[in-house]
Amino acid sequence: MGFSEIASEGNSDAIKRALYDHINKEIAHFSQRYKDKLKQKIEIEQDNAIASLRSLLSAVQLAGKKLYLLIDEYDNFANQIAMASQRQGQQRYKDLLQGEGILKTVFKAVKAGSAGRGLDRVFITGLSPIVLSA
Repeated sequence: MGFSEIASEGNSDAIKRALYDHINKEIAHFSQRYKDKLKQKIEIEQDNAIASLRSLLSAVQLAGKKLYLLIDEYDNFANQIAMASQRQGQQRYKDLLQGEGILKTVFKAVKAGSAGRGLDRVFITGLSPIVLSA
C-alpha cells in the first residue's frame, strides 16, 4: 500500500475520506485477487476503512493464512499535510497526526491486527523524524 497516492488536500474530513478510500480500494483489490483462497467474503465499509481492515483480517485468519502488510511512502503523505499546514495553519496537522488523529487510529488498527489477528508482519518505509515527532 503506497501512501504517496493519497490526496492530502482539503480539510481534515476530506483527507480522512481520501485515506479511507485508498485503504478500501487496496482491500477490495486484495479481496478480488485472493477470493479463491478466502473462506469468507471481505466486507468493505465505505465510511469506515478500519472496519474493512478488520473484515480483511478476519477472512485471512479464517482461511488459516497470514498477511504481510507493506506500507510505502508513509512520510510522503504526512509530510505533504505538514507542509500544507504551514500555509493553512497547524490545526489540520494536529487533527490528522496528533492525539487521536485519523493516521494514529489507522496505525492502532494495524498494531491490533498484528496481535494474533491475521496480520503476521508489518513493514513501513519512509519514516521521517518530522512525522515521528507528532
